[in-house]
Amino acid sequence: MANANNPRGARPVYSGNGAPWNGNTFLCAIPATDGTATFVGDFVKLSGTADATTGVPTVIQAAATDTLLGAIVGFELLPTNLELNYRLASTLRYCYVCIDKSTIYEMQEDSVGNNLAVTEVGLCTDIAVYAGNTVTGQSGIQIDSSDTATAAGQVRILGLVRKADNAIGTNAKWLIQIAEATLNSATDV
Repeated sequence: MANANNPRGARPVYSGNGAPWNGNTFLCAIPATDGTATFVGDFVKLSGTADATTGVPTVIQAAATDTLLGAIVGFELLPTNLELNYRLASTLRYCYVCIDKSTIYEMQEDSVGNNLAVTEVGLCTDIAVYAGNTVTGQSGIQIDSSDTATAAGQVRILGLVRKADNAIGTNAKWLIQIAEATLNSATDV
């Protein structure tokens, strides 16, 4: 059976100790000056400043090769539009980010160029950024399946997601962990 092509970005599933993810998040702001729509499951990076009103750090969607802060797991409700489940481009929106660098995420590979193989478990790769889904509010980012390396890369591949509807091949879902984390040490990566 072929894997469904259903990218949803980075979805936290386990804490670093193997326990189920407990939902810990950190409040961040995405500034109105950022012209990119942002979705649940997008990896973000620090933008280098804080929101002038609340003092919370500002973040923007991460691109391939950026050092990652974490993944968006939700947004604060907008009283003017309770159904909006993503951040519109060029609008201030507060989001909740999983910043625990030991969190293990589930993420789909992009299968561009080639598919990931079992021999690539333990290797690092970058993310591939694709547009999110404005209906579901889910991210379109995926694992770059043609960019694995032994040490360099934003995320480390830990293994295949063990589900009946997931198999090695096109659009496989993998367990990954942030390898190039903003919170890695006192100095930049």
